[in-house]
Amino acid sequence: MKKIPVLLLAILMVLSLAACTGTVDASEPASKENPLKAIAGTWTVESINAAGKSLAQKEIERYGLDLVITLKSDGTGSIATPSNLKFTATISYTESSAKYLDTEIPFTFDGNSHISLDYTMSNMTFSINLVKIAPEEDPRAGMWTVGSVKVSGKDLSLEEITDAGLYLVAVLYSDGTGIVTSPVYSGFREEITFTDNTVVYRGTEIPYTFDGNTIAFDYTMSGMTFTVTLIKK
Repeated sequence: MKKIPVLLLAILMVLSLAACTGTVDASEPASKENPLKAIAGTWTVESINAAGKSLAQKEIERYGLDLVITLKSDGTGSIATPSNLKFTATISYTESSAKYLDTEIPFTFDGNSHISLDYTMSNMTFSINLVKIAPEEDPRAGMWTVGSVKVSGKDLSLEEITDAGLYLVAVLYSDGTGIVTSPVYSGFREEITFTDNTVVYRGTEIPYTFDGNTIAFDYTMSGMTFTVTLIKK
């Protein structure tokens, strides 16, 4: 009879051991989410101050600071400007600083949608405020440029595209708004709105197709229909 309690005790010990191996130790730290995920996305310049003065949009463009910055959650990114399509640069970043042209630039992130930093150029320090226009996973948001234009099946040259007034840059926000500018025509700036398959430009609704990499649409001007393909910068 004395063997029964011993047997029960052995069974309970085995069950207890099995239960322990099936649970997570509370003292073991849970895997952390990537802290850069909150920062990753598309950013543009909201405002810039220099020597206590707020710069106008034309001044921002003249200094080449009309930035569109794409940050990935792996700590890499790129910079482009609508006013100068020849300018592109790669960067890397952490939670509190970015590396650009071998220069470490500290910044502050408010945990939501704003980044502030100081950048010195030509012996002048610019206080730059960036605003996030889209999260990383938003494929339409960002800066788009004209990749090609066709009319009657013929590819137009860059000179012909410019002459036709179609050498445009679009910056799209995740809220369905955006701007269209031109690196050729200084001061040209139009606001637009868009849905999943149409864009409203100068009061005209233009259907477009999006394949994940390009945006394509037809635009009629001066009695001619142009087939325009945009590529992401």
